Amino acid sequence: MAEAQLKALLAQHDLPGSYIYLAPVLPIVAIMWADHHNQLPEQQLVESYLRRHCEGLNDMAGGMQVISDRDLALFQEQFVRNRPSTLLLEQVTELGARLVASKTGRTDLDPDTLYDNGELLHACMEIAAACPVQQNLNDPQSSRKRIADYEQELIEEMLGVLKSSV
Repeated sequence: MAEAQLKALLAQHDLPGSYIYLAPVLPIVAIMWADHHNQLPEQQLVESYLRRHCEGLNDMAGGMQVISDRDLALFQEQFVRNRPSTLLLEQVTELGARLVASKTGRTDLDPDTLYDNGELLHACMEIAAACPVQQNLNDPQSSRKRIADYEQELIEEMLGVLKSSV
């Protein structure tokens, strides 16, 4: 069901249908944009996870290229380097997380893809911790905090989606 909804949403926004295979990357993209900024360490991590995910997809497809170079570059431009609309990002992220959760436990999925809930949550945490929050010298608690509240809330929401969809 999540797959059909995500396909319909992609079509509604004139986005390539091949983005369906990038659904597991969408939650980490949402974490990157949680503070409305795209910092270089976050972008580099997201692009690294994206490349590894695509390589895993190609391995699952017997070496065939699942996402064209053109579609991959377009995804990076539309979602990684530039911030998509808040509504679109929220919608694709929720559907992406639900799609990942629906595939949990399948043995035919390459471990290098982000279709594994544990791997996906690890990637989200890595993105969130890539750029520590600004420390407030008047708040002694801020020096112990690496992840901003809004990033933590988004991760907790995603965890709820991943758990409830299983």
